[in-house]
Amino acid sequence: MRRLPSPLIAAIALTSLPWLASCFAPRTVSVDYNAGSVALAKGERLRIGLGRYSPGIGDEWFLVSAPDPAVLHDDGRDSPDCGQAGCTTTLAWLFSAAGAGTTDLTLRYCYRSRPDKCDPGPGRGPVDPATLHVTVR
Repeated sequence: MRRLPSPLIAAIALTSLPWLASCFAPRTVSVDYNAGSVALAKGERLRIGLGRYSPGIGDEWFLVSAPDPAVLHDDGRDSPDCGQAGCTTTLAWLFSAAGAGTTDLTLRYCYRSRPDKCDPGPGRGPVDPATLHVTVR
């Protein structure tokens, strides 16, 4: 019986790693910011879609009420870099389900301002903060 050379075995193993890793990646549950509520299993990821986003002209989303960290961990924003000033891309906020329970989080859109004196801008985003009720099973 012929044996495969060690470098060939290593190459096969390395090219299989991304596929193998994707088999064990946590499931992502995606909702829009105005969904109202969502349920997850422990270990899953939550992706809250915030829509189109132009940071160069003053669009900004803030997490104004953080979730209970024992239930939901804030993993930060997910925004593809569009590479030029004034560009428009999409924005999402990511969380990981840490433990069983319920929690709320509130996001707020402000145009060229901050949450303490928030201006939703000329029809650019929602006027009111958006609260999402999250249940982790």
